[in-house]
Amino acid sequence: MQAKQKPDLPLTRYLYCATDGNAFTSYTKHKKTSMGLKDYHYYKCNHAGCGTNENAERMHERFELILSRFNLEERMLERFRDVARSLLEEYTKEAVQQRTTLKKQLTELENNQRKMAVRRALGEIQQDVYEIGVQELQSRKDVLTLEYEKWNEKLSNSEGFISKVIATASNIRDLWKEGSLETKRKIQKLVFPDGIYGDKEISDYRTENRNPFFGLIERFSETCIKTKETSPFELASSVR
Repeated sequence: MQAKQKPDLPLTRYLYCATDGNAFTSYTKHKKTSMGLKDYHYYKCNHAGCGTNENAERMHERFELILSRFNLEERMLERFRDVARSLLEEYTKEAVQQRTTLKKQLTELENNQRKMAVRRALGEIQQDVYEIGVQELQSRKDVLTLEYEKWNEKLSNSEGFISKVIATASNIRDLWKEGSLETKRKIQKLVFPDGIYGDKEISDYRTENRNPFFGLIERFSETCIKTKETSPFELASSVR
């Protein structure tokens, strides 16, 4: 059963301990002040012997700094869209080639299945041989069909994904900071699909598993600063 998410602690069970890989839980302390009760939020690793305990406010500030690397200034948005489309065109060609190859292989398997059925009907092969052959062909067909459907899905989702990322990247830090719990979780999942790791040795995050598209945004921003007049194709080549 998934733990209930707390609105002020969006990194609960999304943040992992770099030492032992445990997902951080969270808790809140209520302390009396001159202004009344005040809530202090924390993230904690419950692995025996670890004892990592982090102030949530500091962890959120560090996460915001990471997200700020993916912010695209308005003047860069259209150039990045052109770069993304250039890369998408290359990806589309690859996807179409893969689908064509897989479709050809599927057609060959279907033809072989029909040939075996005819040979069985004519008595040229025994029933047990026929069943083994059909099972083997069907097994190959199932694998290829699954792969074909994956490429179909990737191809159909790519353009919408780019639009979604660009819309988010224009102000991703503030979107996360000011968003609802649901918005925060969606952004976290979009940028770092498998979560992030808190490393107490460096007092920071380890974020090796980021979405490759956001790595592209970061490299694009750096390249864009260095090159004022560069074509989308040249930019696409430089940020790969």
